[in-house]
Amino acid sequence: MSTVWYLEGLVDDRASSWRTELASNPFRVGRQADCDLVLGASSISAVHAEFVQQGERMILRDLGSTNGTFVNLNRLDTPRELQPGDVVHFADQEFRVFQLAESGSFRTTMALDMDAIQIMRDALRRRGDFEALLRERQVEVEFQPIVRLSDLTRVGYEVLGRGARDGLPRKAPELFAAAESLGMEWDLSAVLREKSVQEASTLPEPGLLFLNTHPREIDEPERLMESLRACREKVGSVELVLEIHEMAVTDVDAFRSLREQLTDAGVQIAFDDFGKGRSRFVELAELQPQFLKFDRLLVQDLHRATKQRWEMVRVIVDLVWEMGVVPLAEGVESEGEAEACEEIGFQLGQGYFYGRPTTPKLLLRG
Repeated sequence: MSTVWYLEGLVDDRASSWRTELASNPFRVGRQADCDLVLGASSISAVHAEFVQQGERMILRDLGSTNGTFVNLNRLDTPRELQPGDVVHFADQEFRVFQLAESGSFRTTMALDMDAIQIMRDALRRRGDFEALLRERQVEVEFQPIVRLSDLTRVGYEVLGRGARDGLPRKAPELFAAAESLGMEWDLSAVLREKSVQEASTLPEPGLLFLNTHPREIDEPERLMESLRACREKVGSVELVLEIHEMAVTDVDAFRSLREQLTDAGVQIAFDDFGKGRSRFVELAELQPQFLKFDRLLVQDLHRATKQRWEMVRVIVDLVWEMGVVPLAEGVESEGEAEACEEIGFQLGQGYFYGRPTTPKLLLRG
């Protein structure tokens, strides 16, 4: 028994409008007239993608298209082996791949799971919402103060973002989780940064501006630097600090090169969430960010900590100082925690005790 791969177009609420056998090998899809499947939509590249059959396996490759090729709503960065029933998008054009089992004079078609198709359609609508959010910059930002512990003087802000479009999550973790499922986390992070510096430019003395980044951005340093240079142009003399989760640094040599570019662009670095999970002192020593943000797990109830825990945090803070890195305590929520952080040697602090995240308008009124 042999199997034949087919591509089926999905239109409206019907299971299929037409189907075509992936008869050529490779089978190319695009806007160009000599493609095996010609799609006239403007979102489709001239030669967009190709199917390559290897024995019984079917491989889908994106051919450098502008708007992407997706399998089950995950954008292809590398070739992907398909499974019967997978939903494929060439830009915004939706299809489903399946097999026909041929045996003698009859064919049996795989049953189409319409519930799965509806889930994919719902996700596609969410993709449209996300594209609109990015295009229309439908995000909001708030500024949380960062203070010098010795005199509680504000030295800057961390900028925290959230969504502002109906139908999409508002809180950053949920918004980024949804963005990741659509392959749009990079774009979302860049839009939030752009909004952050735009709002910061309205403040009289913002000081240090701590901007978040998504771990995936570290893998595309050129694109990240382009985004940061654009931010730098908008805020002039404001000191930018890029927050990077230490676990995102998987290639020390590559990150060292990125660090040099950031320095040349006048952007400082803060390793974020230190103490949350496996903290890596070797990378910290070799890469030397300007700031190290201690996760609230190390700060919480520090004034009531056991002698062993107190001593552990103190030793780490002293070690960070000796490396020439500024230690910053996150999640400070009480006077007791604030006093303990100052006593133990933290220079900077952030948390509800010093101020909650606030919109620029409220900051200007205050």
